[in-house]
Amino acid sequence: MQGRRKDQVYTVDLLDAVYRIKEAWSVVKEQSVANCFRHAGFVTQNDEAGEQETEKRQEEEEEDEEIPPPPPLPTVTEARDAIK
Repeated sequence: MQGRRKDQVYTVDLLDAVYRIKEAWSVVKEQSVANCFRHAGFVTQNDEAGEQETEKRQEEEEEDEEIPPPPPLPTVTEARDAIK
Protein backbone atom coordinates (compact mmCIF):
# COMPACT_ATOMS: atom_id res chain seq x y z
CA MET A 1 0.00 0.00 0.00
CA GLN A 2 1.41 3.29 -1.05
CA GLY A 3 1.70 6.09 1.49
CA ARG A 4 1.38 3.89 4.57
CA ARG A 5 3.86 4.33 7.39
CA LYS A 6 5.53 1.33 8.98
CA ASP A 7 3.92 2.06 12.36
CA GLN A 8 0.42 1.90 10.88
CA VAL A 9 -1.49 -1.33 11.32
CA TYR A 10 -3.75 -2.16 8.40
CA THR A 11 -6.95 -3.82 9.52
CA VAL A 12 -10.22 -4.41 7.76
CA ASP A 13 -13.39 -4.97 9.73
CA LEU A 14 -16.57 -6.47 8.34
CA LEU A 15 -18.05 -3.12 7.30
CA ASP A 16 -14.86 -2.13 5.46
CA ALA A 17 -14.89 -5.51 3.70
CA VAL A 18 -18.50 -4.97 2.60
CA TYR A 19 -17.62 -1.53 1.24
CA ARG A 20 -14.66 -2.97 -0.67
CA ILE A 21 -16.74 -5.81 -2.12
CA LYS A 22 -19.41 -3.32 -3.19
CA GLU A 23 -16.77 -1.13 -4.81
CA ALA A 24 -15.25 -4.07 -6.68
CA TRP A 25 -18.61 -5.30 -7.95
CA SER A 26 -19.61 -1.80 -9.01
CA VAL A 27 -16.97 -1.85 -11.75
CA VAL A 28 -18.13 -5.21 -13.13
CA LYS A 29 -20.70 -4.70 -15.85
CA GLU A 30 -23.75 -6.93 -15.89
CA GLN A 31 -23.05 -7.67 -19.54
CA SER A 32 -19.63 -9.07 -18.53
CA VAL A 33 -21.27 -11.51 -16.12
CA ALA A 34 -23.85 -12.46 -18.76
CA ASN A 35 -21.07 -13.07 -21.30
CA CYS A 36 -19.19 -15.28 -18.82
CA PHE A 37 -22.33 -17.35 -18.21
CA ARG A 38 -22.96 -17.61 -21.93
CA HIS A 39 -19.37 -18.74 -22.67
CA ALA A 40 -19.53 -21.27 -19.83
CA GLY A 41 -22.73 -22.76 -21.29
CA PHE A 42 -24.97 -21.81 -18.34
CA VAL A 43 -27.39 -19.81 -20.52
CA THR A 44 -30.18 -21.33 -22.60
CA GLN A 45 -32.00 -19.69 -25.51
CA ASN A 46 -34.89 -18.85 -23.18
CA ASP A 47 -32.49 -16.98 -20.92
CA GLU A 48 -31.22 -14.90 -23.83
CA ALA A 49 -34.78 -13.70 -24.46
CA GLY A 50 -34.68 -12.09 -21.01
CA GLU A 51 -31.78 -9.79 -21.93
CA GLN A 52 -34.13 -6.82 -22.35
CA GLU A 53 -35.38 -7.35 -18.82
CA THR A 54 -31.77 -7.54 -17.63
CA GLU A 55 -30.94 -4.24 -19.33
CA LYS A 56 -33.98 -2.62 -17.68
CA ARG A 57 -32.86 -3.92 -14.27
CA GLN A 58 -29.36 -2.60 -14.89
CA GLU A 59 -30.73 0.88 -15.61
CA GLU A 60 -32.77 0.75 -12.40
CA GLU A 61 -29.73 -0.34 -10.38
CA GLU A 62 -27.70 2.55 -11.74
CA GLU A 63 -30.36 4.90 -10.43
CA ASP A 64 -30.13 3.43 -6.92
CA GLU A 65 -28.53 5.53 -4.24
CA GLU A 66 -24.79 5.06 -3.85
CA ILE A 67 -23.33 3.78 -0.58
CA PRO A 68 -21.11 6.45 0.97
CA PRO A 69 -17.38 5.63 1.17
CA PRO A 70 -16.03 4.20 4.42
CA PRO A 71 -14.26 6.49 6.86
CA PRO A 72 -10.44 6.45 6.74
CA LEU A 73 -8.69 3.96 9.00
CA PRO A 74 -7.07 5.46 12.11
CA THR A 75 -3.33 5.34 12.67
CA VAL A 76 -1.92 3.17 15.46
CA THR A 77 -1.44 6.26 17.60
CA GLU A 78 -5.03 7.40 17.05
CA ALA A 79 -6.33 3.93 17.88
CA ARG A 80 -4.28 3.76 21.08
CA ASP A 81 -5.46 7.23 22.11
CA ALA A 82 -9.08 6.21 21.52
CA ILE A 83 -8.68 3.23 23.86
CA LYS A 84 -7.30 5.32 26.73
